[in-house]
Amino acid sequence: MDLEQREKTIFETLKQIADLDIILVGGYAINAYVLPRFSVDCDVVISQNIKEIKSILIRNSFIQTEADKRTPYLGRFMRFEKNKAAVDVLINGVTDRSTDMSFPYDLIRQNSEIRETVARASAEKISLRIANPEMLFVMKFVSCRRQDIRDIFILANTELNEEFIIKTLETLFASAVSNKEKIKQIITNQSFRDALQGVYGFVPENTFEAAKKKLLKILNKLQ
Repeated sequence: MDLEQREKTIFETLKQIADLDIILVGGYAINAYVLPRFSVDCDVVISQNIKEIKSILIRNSFIQTEADKRTPYLGRFMRFEKNKAAVDVLINGVTDRSTDMSFPYDLIRQNSEIRETVARASAEKISLRIANPEMLFVMKFVSCRRQDIRDIFILANTELNEEFIIKTLETLFASAVSNKEKIKQIITNQSFRDALQGVYGFVPENTFEAAKKKLLKILNKLQ
């Protein structure tokens, strides 16, 4: 299954579970705020309707699989795959595997709203509950993988509530604040723009520099 077909499968699936009080996080959530990119997995957070969601996924030929070391989550979740399309159903919150830090369902729910996300390779779009860009920024800052850093870089060029980001990181995820040094090092490297464009497509130099300036501003405020 190629990337376009994977994306189509994910959107068809989201349309069937969107009304079951799910919250979209991860790459497909990022696409609600910036130019869309392909994402390997679709990540949704739930606190109820577990059986209904599982039933719909299985009815659509998804197979529940076991997590392995490539799965970025800990805690209670279910992973479903259909060829190479994957849906991670995160129950009662998100716990990052690399840091063991958790984002409770209620925190994500309070910082989400009904928005539209779009596909990269087609005209597909869907309205559902999606984590706000500030919440996504915080979650990806904490995880701090290379794709997470590319995502927060792109998010930095949107209208963000910087106060929320800084307060949330400093009060709830203080041990992750040191990630700012890793992020600074990566985004100021000469090869970073090429890496960014490999995922998001062409990024004009003025757009790139504006995003870098905004992101460095946020990073420099973190204590």
